[in-house]
Amino acid sequence: MAEHGDIDIRYNGTGGIIHLVIALLIVGFGIFFISQVSLMGPGGNGFAAVGFISILVGLGFGLYGGIRFFDRGIKISLTKTGLKDHRTGVFLKWTDYRGLRLNVTTENDNLTAATMYVKVPQGDGEREAEFDVHSLDRGHEDIAQLVQKRGIAAVEAEAHSPEAVFASIMADVAADLAAGIPLSFAANKLVKRGMEPATAAEMVGAAARGENVARCEKCKLEYLASVGACSGCGGELSRVAGTGAETA
Repeated sequence: MAEHGDIDIRYNGTGGIIHLVIALLIVGFGIFFISQVSLMGPGGNGFAAVGFISILVGLGFGLYGGIRFFDRGIKISLTKTGLKDHRTGVFLKWTDYRGLRLNVTTENDNLTAATMYVKVPQGDGEREAEFDVHSLDRGHEDIAQLVQKRGIAAVEAEAHSPEAVFASIMADVAADLAAGIPLSFAANKLVKRGMEPATAAEMVGAAARGENVARCEKCKLEYLASVGACSGCGGELSRVAGTGAETA
């Protein structure tokens, strides 16, 4: 089932339990060593040192395990607008998504680290934002799949937004005019795509605004002056008065 609402991801409490169990074992090991000191006489000082060190290490594991077990704060959020890492403050908009990759580390077939790198635009290039996705209450592959789905969906939706469609049409019209297509022919292409004639003429006029326009007096066709010659008869073009940068 697709998940469309906000998703909050926390630490996996299981990892904390494992550390607490290890801590109990290490502390127990240290207590055992200390209990043997009296039985070993003067030579038992080394056992005592090992015991005290083991207890300190065990307490450290226990503290870490307790924090992981009781810490229910949100670590990563997938919201309607983007991806938020609450530990680092990094926020990425879904519309900036350009791809991702996972890097995992295993030891003796056990996962020890999982990092998700999300690619986003930066200047003329791209960069990767790093997210630690290990020991969370959702698997690293599940998180990566959710991020990928939301990112792709947002990018596709933006590409089909009215603004994006308008920009795409204007780019096509500008390319047609630069290639030597008459203004009226460019407008007719838009009409064939379902646009109203008046709207098509306005868009072509907008694409040509600020440019010098020239006319073939024989064919009665208008072009961008940079075209140089009429595509219909090959005749010379004469500039239309009142066009160019001064009227932009």
